[in-house]
Amino acid sequence: MPMKRHLYPSNWDTIATIIKYMADWHCTKCGRPCRRPGQMWDVFCWELRHEGSKWCQETDKPGRFVLTVAHLDQNPGNNARENLKALCPTCHNRHDAKARAINRSHTRVVKLEDAGQFRIKGV
Repeated sequence: MPMKRHLYPSNWDTIATIIKYMADWHCTKCGRPCRRPGQMWDVFCWELRHEGSKWCQETDKPGRFVLTVAHLDQNPGNNARENLKALCPTCHNRHDAKARAINRSHTRVVKLEDAGQFRIKGV
């Protein structure tokens, strides 16, 4: 799900970069190495192969090597260090799955309302 930027502080990019740096650009759940800002894809792949990384076989899927930062309590306003964790997209999706399932019906209604569908009270 795309990030709702308006829910995050204006310095979110700096906060996220610090969390990723502290994790040495690796997923803190599964250990997947991720590309650093500005790192060329071919250089990143070469480094994986050179290190004999188990992740080499997945280099045809660049999106799996992007590091994200998850809010453990699902609250983008809570940016305390202990509430933030560097995760690869797969682990981040697994972390968010339960909350997404709980909010799915509410999200569906909000999307319909945003598209112009009005809710009828009492029906």
